[in-house]
Amino acid sequence: RLDTPPAGGKSSDVHEPQTVVSGTSWISAWTDNTYTDGRVLYRIVSRRTDDAGETWSIPTVLHQSDHHFSSLIVRASGDSVVLAADELNKGVFALTSTDNGRNWRNSNALAGTAGLSNSGIAMSIADKRAHLVWMEQRND
Repeated sequence: RLDTPPAGGKSSDVHEPQTVVSGTSWISAWTDNTYTDGRVLYRIVSRRTDDAGETWSIPTVLHQSDHHFSSLIVRASGDSVVLAADELNKGVFALTSTDNGRNWRNSNALAGTAGLSNSGIAMSIADKRAHLVWMEQRND
């Protein structure tokens, strides 16, 4: 089990788990939600292993918000890992790592995606660039 069981015997609310191989590391990421100070906090969490799953790092929260995440996708090429998702009402964003998932950088929301209903993100990595496509529901 990669997620951390909630206290008090509650079940976890984990969605969209994915694992990729980057170099000799495996990186797993998923979305979950937790209750903090009486409100729901949505998170993207990751763990990594360098020994084919014998031991795993502690769960690391890569991004958190008071808005729901959907369409999580993770891809790797060489030592680079890119994670993309849609944050409700805020837009499609990407997190990137160039060291097999040890450190991450937030690339923020992609221009023109805020305030829309985005879904179905697909991504590939080629020539050290991530290429993303998605569907959006527009009213204009």
